[in-house]
Amino acid sequence: MEFNKTDTALVFIDPQNDVLSEDGANWDVVGASVTENRTVENMERIFEVAKAAGYEVFISPHYFYPTDNGWRMNGPLETNELETHTFAVTV
Repeated sequence: MEFNKTDTALVFIDPQNDVLSEDGANWDVVGASVTENRTVENMERIFEVAKAAGYEVFISPHYFYPTDNGWRMNGPLETNELETHTFAVTV
């Protein structure tokens, strides 16, 4: 397989402090797994290798805006995320 730097990039979707940081809202639930799997360290390695090889790196975050509190139809997960301020943007 050949990669062409003009049309190939690294796209990282949803790297969130709430699940990747000890200060994150969900660390109590996922922290052991993140630590055991060296998730943050592996993400850093991926970014470094891509940049060193000359590939563009794009990060697509997932977050809630303050106006999302007005949603009328939520599932249990979304309700919990809004209550715990998971993925919240402070404006």
